[in-house]
Order: sequence, then C-alpha cells, then structure tokens
Amino acid sequence: MIDDFVTEPAYDPVVGPELLAARTRLGLTVDELADRTRIRPHVIESIEVDDFAPCGGDFYARGHLRTLARVLGQDPAPLLQRFDDRYATAPINARRVFEAELATGMTGSMRRTVGGPNWGLLIGAVLVLVMAWGVIRLFETEPPALLQTPGTALNGSAGLPQERDAREAAAAAAAPMPVTLVAADGAPVERVLVRDGDGTVVWAGRLAAGERKSLKVDPPMTVRAADAGAVRVLVRGRDRGLVGGDGEPDRRTFRRPAAR
Repeated sequence: MIDDFVTEPAYDPVVGPELLAARTRLGLTVDELADRTRIRPHVIESIEVDDFAPCGGDFYARGHLRTLARVLGQDPAPLLQRFDDRYATAPINARRVFEAELATGMTGSMRRTVGGPNWGLLIGAVLVLVMAWGVIRLFETEPPALLQTPGTALNGSAGLPQERDAREAAAAAAAPMPVTLVAADGAPVERVLVRDGDGTVVWAGRLAAGERKSLKVDPPMTVRAADAGAVRVLVRGRDRGLVGGDGEPDRRTFRRPAAR
C-alpha cells in the first residue's frame, strides 16, 4: 500500500522547527495548515524538518516558505535568509519529487489543492448546529428534578474514592506512553520517523541490526519507515505488530491501549 512519503530530516534543521513551533502555538494540524495554504501535507511535514526535496527546487521552496510564514504570522525574511545560507544551492532531486507525488497522488490521500467552496466544512458546521439544537431541546424538556445537582454529603466523605480514581485515570491518560521500536528482521532499518499526537518529530534515524529503541510519546503516535515490514512496535511492553508490509514505505498510527 502506498499511503505516505517518508521524509528525510536534516541533521541540524534551522528553518522548519520555527514553522513547526508556530503551527503548534496556533493549535493547527498539518491537514488544517494544508487547507489554508494549498500546500500538500507531505510537503509541509518535510519542510518542518528541513527536507526541501519534495518542493521541487529552490524557487518553489521559497514560495512555500513565504506562504507558510504569512499564514502562521511569522516574518518570512529571516526564514528565507537561513534557507539561502544553507540550502539554496542544493540541486533538484527529481527522484525524491517523483516519489513524493506518487505517494500522495495515486491513493487519493492528497488534500484538496484547488479553490472553490469547502462543502465538507459547510456540511460539518450544519451538523454541529443541528446537534446543538437537539441537546438544548432535550434539556428544556427534562423535569426540573433531573437537572438539579446532587447535594454534598455533610460528613465530607462521599465521592472521595470516585474522585481519587478519576484523578488517577486522568493522570494515566495524560502521561506519555512508553514505546519500543525493534528491527524485526535482524537487519538494519533505514529512515524511521516517529511523531507524537501534535505532529512533532520525537525521533528520526536508523535502527541498527537487532537494536531496540525506547521512547516516550504522547499519543496518538505515528511511526513511518522506508521498510515498514522490518520495524516492530511495542506499546507498554505489548507487541502491536509491524508498521506495514515488507519492503514497502508505510506509516501506522498507534493509540493508547485501553485500560484493563
């Protein structure tokens, strides 16, 4: 299955992390930023780790940087200067551009990049309004006795175990989940990338033969690998299987296991 394109993070990125931080401050996902800028999601993910090969050349990379900076409220001049200082002379890698286009164009995972009404957004807004109206009507028709808040016990002991259990459950849900990546075939695995629930790159690199890489990641976690069938994922010590098929680039999202 061709579902995604594996980025190649720069060793010491100087441009992308500033855009990633600005996107995180605004609370935008990669897909939401793609809708606002008309830049494909895989290109944004690559730019955030200073991988400008999918842009198709310096001219397009500068244009993407200007657009992203404008939407994220950043000054494009320093970003363009750092890009020119480090990356502007990089040659166009036609193979990388073709792989990026192939990874998104054949499966329909490429987001809308042309103008026109966003009918999906309009339909979603209408559904939210209908649901809100239904909830309001439900509470308006409930008997007053059902809407009253239960009184607090006079001895101060009622509800304490439940509150403690709720706090413990909330703390467990907020903690990062322990994850272990294993080179499944006993051979080295090139280009493995791990992102947390906010889209931040937690780790990117190479798994040596037999290596076990332990991480703590805020879910949902996305693991990408150039050879998805060679990377096995353990979450809280439980084997969650391989990232994908043998010899194929792929990604897989892992969520926090349900409490037992």
